[in-house]
Amino acid sequence: PAAYIAKDGLKPFSFTGVLGATLLRPTITHTSPGGEATQVGPSNTPVPRLHVGGGVGIFGGSLSLDVPFGSSIDWGEDWAGRYEIKSSSLQVLELGANVAVRPLPVISLSGGIRLQSSTLGISRDIDVADPERETSVDITGSAAGIGAQASLLLRPIKPFTIGFSYRSRVTHNFEGVANFNDVPIELEDRAHDTNMTTTFVMPGRFAFGLAFDHGSGVASADLEYFAWSTTEQLVIDFEDEGMDDVVQDRQWKNTLALRLGYEHRLLADLLALRAGFAYDASPVPDQTVGPSSPDGPRITGAVGAGVRAPFGLLANVSASYTRITPREVIDEESLPGSYDGSFLALGLDVGFDF
Repeated sequence: PAAYIAKDGLKPFSFTGVLGATLLRPTITHTSPGGEATQVGPSNTPVPRLHVGGGVGIFGGSLSLDVPFGSSIDWGEDWAGRYEIKSSSLQVLELGANVAVRPLPVISLSGGIRLQSSTLGISRDIDVADPERETSVDITGSAAGIGAQASLLLRPIKPFTIGFSYRSRVTHNFEGVANFNDVPIELEDRAHDTNMTTTFVMPGRFAFGLAFDHGSGVASADLEYFAWSTTEQLVIDFEDEGMDDVVQDRQWKNTLALRLGYEHRLLADLLALRAGFAYDASPVPDQTVGPSSPDGPRITGAVGAGVRAPFGLLANVSASYTRITPREVIDEESLPGSYDGSFLALGLDVGFDF
């Protein structure tokens, strides 16, 4: 956000706006010890975004509407791990607002708030030792949270740009309902529809970036730190005290992500060609890899292009492929096997800059 007023030379007035979306096509595969594979996807998930900002003199501000976290998986009705998890989803929508100032030509600062709204869904079957019954539970909930963010942009000498960014953790206290389906009469006192609560903490994030502009192109590198260690357990607290709460160990760990990119400008800066690479460590430790957390380290390659048309109009396209490296299940209480996956991301945005 600090970059909205960090133009080359202060302008009396500047404004930038971008509207876009990314289409995600994820695929996750579970392979049993015997070699039988169960695959989820590919499915199409559009992720929208809107960013606007600008400045007057040394002061500025920005607004953004984005999806900082969106995850869903549906293993289907018949897969072997349906008694652990059948489907799960967590979607977070964020509205961010920032103010910015450029006290010196080489430095700009920003700070603001993040308002988040989220929904949660979990479904799994319940083993009641009756092949004629399909007993299951569907849990849904919603929550809202608020956090802070700040950024700093430095341009000590003309070819270099240095950036720092911070986002605080955001706590989501979900309230919702648990709906039990086709429960035997003898179990209804311990498994019936009731209200529930659970908590999820979006991690704090620190980022450092460095860019070098050699005239016809820009090389950049970012390092991001995510404080995922706030996710220690999944606890679903049922309102009815006679029902056993759900407690699942998570013990997620903090992670680092590395991102490298290069942009080459052509035709008097009217066309930009881009390529990138990223590595994201997984917050899920070996001990808790399973159907609800089938995550692994991610390696990404990306290409893209941008066009700057007359009157400040902009258009950008991108494509990236991410490989989720295989993870073996070592928890003896979880479904044995391994998980791996991939996802394709196709992006398009349009906007203006003046």
